[in-house]
Amino acid sequence: MVVYTDHTHPPSGVTGDTRVVWLDAPEQLQQSLFGNLPADSKEAERRAQAVIHSAGWQQKQAELTQAYRGVLQAWSLGLQKYPAVVSDGQYVVYGTADVVVAEGLFHSHRTREGGAMIRRSLSSRLKPVTL
Repeated sequence: MVVYTDHTHPPSGVTGDTRVVWLDAPEQLQQSLFGNLPADSKEAERRAQAVIHSAGWQQKQAELTQAYRGVLQAWSLGLQKYPAVVSDGQYVVYGTADVVVAEGLFHSHRTREGGAMIRRSLSSRLKPVTL
């Protein structure tokens, strides 16, 4: 299971099998790294360069890359809103970041579908499971 959310909607019921993608992570990381850059472009460039050439930049750059990777994954799945919980990369429950609630809905859906989830290609849109 993957929970797609932001820090306004923290997930609950997360287990070791659950991955959380923070959709606001890129913005938060950039804000923590660069803060509010000045309007003067030369000064803004100087400050940004100082951050980029500082110790620990490679680690922060890797974190930023990973954060954007999660946003890109949400986009490629076709998520329409968040919070959302995705199961098997093909089924989604919108409007909750509660893994227990989502698991219950996924289980109900599997039961209605005859006990097995129908596999869909990775390029297809997610199939919503309603609350």
